[in-house]
Amino acid sequence: MWEICLVYEILEENLLDRMSRNNLEPVHLCKIRALAQQMFQALSGLKSSGVVHGDIKLDNIMFVEEESLKIKLIDFGLARKAKELVTGSNIQITPFRAPEVILGLPMDESIDMWALGVVLATVYRGDLPFPCDTEYQTIRGMVQIFGLPEEELLNAGEYTEYFFSRDEDRLDPCWKLKTPDEFTQSSGEQLEDVDHVADLDAMIEIHQELFDLYDDDDHRAFNNLLKRLLEVNPKKRITPSQALAHDFITMRHLSGENKASYAATAENIMRKIQLEDVKVDLAAPLNTSSVESSDEDQETPVLDVSTADTTDINEASPAAAESEPTTPSSCSSSRSNPCEELITQKKMDMAEEQKIDKVKENISARGNKKQNPSKWKQSMSGPCTETS
Repeated sequence: MWEICLVYEILEENLLDRMSRNNLEPVHLCKIRALAQQMFQALSGLKSSGVVHGDIKLDNIMFVEEESLKIKLIDFGLARKAKELVTGSNIQITPFRAPEVILGLPMDESIDMWALGVVLATVYRGDLPFPCDTEYQTIRGMVQIFGLPEEELLNAGEYTEYFFSRDEDRLDPCWKLKTPDEFTQSSGEQLEDVDHVADLDAMIEIHQELFDLYDDDDHRAFNNLLKRLLEVNPKKRITPSQALAHDFITMRHLSGENKASYAATAENIMRKIQLEDVKVDLAAPLNTSSVESSDEDQETPVLDVSTADTTDINEASPAAAESEPTTPSSCSSSRSNPCEELITQKKMDMAEEQKIDKVKENISARGNKKQNPSKWKQSMSGPCTETS
């Protein structure tokens, strides 16, 4: 009897674990740029195929090697064609859930760009930009930072009245966000930590204090990009191709003798990630799509954005590539037993996870100036299920 064993490459650690290992400290902007460019390239490839990942979060971004900035996007279990998304479906976990998902508006690939914006804001701050225990807290934080969503969005949302009330006492009736007490009274949900909201502009001063290598213009460029990623109106949100052409990625603003040292460091980091054109198999089934970067790479359901020449990143366009069919492997092979190897590796992975959990318990015991890391990790890596 034939059995099929799926063999995945071993990656180092995910972005959430690396941040936890560093006690949730903010990451330098030059490193954030390397992560952002690779993710924009990955999402550009998906968008060209009309595919939505649907579960962009810190623990679905994996580092290829220890202390490397080369990353891969993993876990396509919820990926689907954008045209198959049903308005009102509950996808993405709460901290990374786009406003159109929360409000019950039509969805497309732009929900991934919102989620990536939250990822980059979290890496930049060392903390989530919005409270995330409930969708109301996310909406309230979003309103505090960006203001009320446009009237047309609120009018069209299937779930708008769950978070907003209509002010009919005005000459021009309009929507207003329910207060925490009003929301609790109407929904029965108890709220905590409703005042934890990011001040993105204040982070410039914090980074200036934390890092010797600093550039005002680079931070302003990043904040501009971040706000375009976190644009509440999905029709106005920046696309992956537009993001790849943004000044923060191209570094056009880092010219001049006074920026030579900073620019040299930034360019050196970008050279190390060595991006290449993403090749997406358009004909492969959605749950087994793979990307190939070399003949030596094993087929794996991750989007490989880890090897390339960054100088041509803005001109790169994803190309279709045929993936080789999977060949059944016998579990009783005389040369090696892939099933036993898989079980052995799983045991090693479990031991490593226990080690990481122990480290995080120690971090939690010491305390943290932001949020409890164990609670923070739980909120960001919970199960993501889809309902309609």
